[in-house]
Amino acid sequence: IDFAAMANLSATSYDHRYFVDGQIEVTSRAMQGNNRNILVGALGRGGRGVFALDVTDPDSMGTGDVLWDNTTQDSTADPNMGYVLGAVRIRKGNGDKTYVLVPNGIDSPNHSATLFVYELGTGGAITGTTELVAGTGTVDDPNGLMSLGMADLNADGKVDVVYGGDLKGNVYRWDFSGAALPTGAVKLFQATDASGTPQPITGGIGVGRDALGHVFVGFGTGRFILSSDVPGVGTQQVQSIYGIRDENATIASRADLQARTIPFVGTTASGEQARGFENYSELLVNKKGWYIDLATPERVISAPTISGTAMLLSSVIPATGSDCASAAGSGFLNAINLFTGTSPESGGYLGNGGTVTDADGNVGTLGGVGVTGGMPTEVNVTSGLATIGTGAFSVENGGEGNTNSSELGAPPGGPPGRVNWRELVPKD
Repeated sequence: IDFAAMANLSATSYDHRYFVDGQIEVTSRAMQGNNRNILVGALGRGGRGVFALDVTDPDSMGTGDVLWDNTTQDSTADPNMGYVLGAVRIRKGNGDKTYVLVPNGIDSPNHSATLFVYELGTGGAITGTTELVAGTGTVDDPNGLMSLGMADLNADGKVDVVYGGDLKGNVYRWDFSGAALPTGAVKLFQATDASGTPQPITGGIGVGRDALGHVFVGFGTGRFILSSDVPGVGTQQVQSIYGIRDENATIASRADLQARTIPFVGTTASGEQARGFENYSELLVNKKGWYIDLATPERVISAPTISGTAMLLSSVIPATGSDCASAAGSGFLNAINLFTGTSPESGGYLGNGGTVTDADGNVGTLGGVGVTGGMPTEVNVTSGLATIGTGAFSVENGGEGNTNSSELGAPPGGPPGRVNWRELVPKD
């Protein structure tokens, strides 16, 4: 943290700057924390790096509860560490070790895409640090590992595979199934548009396994980081949604994937913008996944949620203007078959009317519901509802962020399901 700059917070001429706005993760006492609750957080745009606190007893926090601080404003301290904007994850590994998994983020001095793996001792201190450099970059063409996904393939509560996406559209796979850490990554795929230009991956990655045991990785592409990413300021690239099969080998190009579309566009019964994906069909036997191109400036900047065969993810449409404050933007809540890139084989994932009818009278299964009043956040699935925040605020609701919820079909997509997880930390 830049303590010297904190005095500016009370200045009447204060101009906003970031301090600590990164994401956090907290261990459970039993599974990962060795009878402690350990919080690991990132500074986000406030500085490079991550830190850890012992938050077992939050009512009596003191300086001794700072376990370690790997944050810095010094660009020479660790050339592979950047501004960590993605989620930090703490997972139990094979060999009964606890790992903190950190994507290095943007603007590292080396401009690399690096997965930092911190091994924690029983007290939460770092006992080992491994930097797994997966991709390179330059000053003029910087890279960064932005997002993670992970899988527990044998349901023992321990991470077996870690996935990552970078600013150059690469999807990496690290094998954590053994007691020893991996020494490198397998590049599964590079997302590109029709012209071959890489599409950045800044949101997370979802993982699921189909009825035949094939593991699929789902994600969307796009970024909203710099002023040049605002529509009307920079050149807007076509972004896409992907589902690729993990065969622990590189998929050569998008030509190896099946192109899918969004043929149905209309409105719901309540007047919301609606759309439907292609009717269900299996992938062609020679295809290793699928993709759907989105209309510019729509993009995906958050992680998907896998539930049954469904991949639920939000896509955003930033407002056109010179900055982020001119308008709120909009987007879609999308629900799509992770394994085919289509609507489900029967029924629908979303319960908002079930179908969408376009201007020509064509009827398709409802697969996306429009969101207005703000760009939708990451999808949260609980109690049969898919819920997103819109980023909009109002006096009427006490200043809390507004949310939209869509009822899901029951169950969404049947038995094949996710092999990644979001941990619910017990109260203690």
